[in-house]
Amino acid sequence: MFRKKKKSLRQRRLRRRVRLEPLESRRLLAADCLQNTALPEDVNADDLITVRDALIVIEDLLTRESEGESVGSQFYTDVNGDHVVTSLDALHVIQSLIVGKSLMASDDGPTHDANDDSRTGIDDSPGSDDLVA
Repeated sequence: MFRKKKKSLRQRRLRRRVRLEPLESRRLLAADCLQNTALPEDVNADDLITVRDALIVIEDLLTRESEGESVGSQFYTDVNGDHVVTSLDALHVIQSLIVGKSLMASDDGPTHDANDDSRTGIDDSPGSDDLVA
């Protein structure tokens, strides 16, 4: 009687073995490792678009030409997202710098007078004879 329990326990264990079956193969979809998806023109990921970003793209182009296409980069040099680093990527950064500077100039910030050193200005509004620092 005791043996029957052991045998049946053994049979249950054999029946309960984990059987694995392959499901669907899983493949990692390629992420854009060459492009900053949040701000594409920000090549060095410092949350600013500066001249340095354009220079990084240009330098990357020059090293790729001299060493071949297999050069890895720690920067997001594919600005336009075509999976190839070209001079168009540098051009996109330069254009965004130009647009950014024109937007900054059109803001309601301090104005610049060509005859002035831009440190002080004259407030010529009615009733005011003060210098504005």
